[in-house]
Amino acid sequence: DIGLPREWAAWSNPNSETARRASQDLLHRLDIVAEDSPAMEEFDGLRLHELTSFIFPSATLDRLCVCNDVMSYFFLIDDDADANEATGKRPRELWRRVSLHMLALRFGEATEDRDPLTRLMLDIHRRLRTFADPAWMSRFATDMRNYLLEGTVAAAFNWAQGIVPDVDVYLLQRDFDVAGYPAQDLIEVAERAPLPESVRNDPLFREMRAICT
Repeated sequence: DIGLPREWAAWSNPNSETARRASQDLLHRLDIVAEDSPAMEEFDGLRLHELTSFIFPSATLDRLCVCNDVMSYFFLIDDDADANEATGKRPRELWRRVSLHMLALRFGEATEDRDPLTRLMLDIHRRLRTFADPAWMSRFATDMRNYLLEGTVAAAFNWAQGIVPDVDVYLLQRDFDVAGYPAQDLIEVAERAPLPESVRNDPLFREMRAICT
């Protein structure tokens, strides 16, 4: 059985505020969110950097920044797909769009970069490559693909078709939709703690990963 301690001391990364400003600058530079706009104020109000600082408390600034920007991507694509009917009720177009994001993340390539989130993924790919080996990059890209296609796009398809899935079906989709697996992958990079294959394939470790979603 997997047990959890009754209590533990949590601490946040001291680079949190610097990472927040860096993410704001990047979103502005890539024309994703305008500086000093209501959208930037709303985004900043989410305080994603505080969540990131607790998930990756020991990460150096450069590693924390790229993790923070991945978390920003989660919010931006989910918010667009969940709140914007022009996106959320067009699952085929959403599939095409996130496929370009995945091409950028996995290979550092873009057949087109009109979508600013594609540019964000290119930037994330470039920085992650300086910290992670090709095997980790491949695993991370696969988990991101599953999050987007089995989670985000699947939810959009249900919305467009007016489908309310059964609980069992929804729970399977939810495993991917919460982006728990790619977030867990980032811990290896942020904390400089790559996991050997023997650990990743251990049934208890796989169970723990699933529980954390």
